[in-house]
Amino acid sequence: MQQTSKSELAARLLAVDISQIERRDRLQLAEYLWHSVATLPDASKLAAVECRKLNRRIKLYRDSPFTGTQWNDVKERLSWY
Repeated sequence: MQQTSKSELAARLLAVDISQIERRDRLQLAEYLWHSVATLPDASKLAAVECRKLNRRIKLYRDSPFTGTQWNDVKERLSWY
């Protein structure tokens, strides 16, 4: 089975409704798209401000782990939503 090149798939995608592309080629396209995203620099890293906020909350918890509200109480309080 011959693989379709990336440029051929892109051209077909632009020219034809995707539902008209063979299943095998759509799967190939999905694989190409996945790999193009997976090889990008990690976009899921926290921004500096988010990291500081998270570290502050972790420190607050470690300093006083029993302060706050139990998860079951939070769920009960929000159960009317």
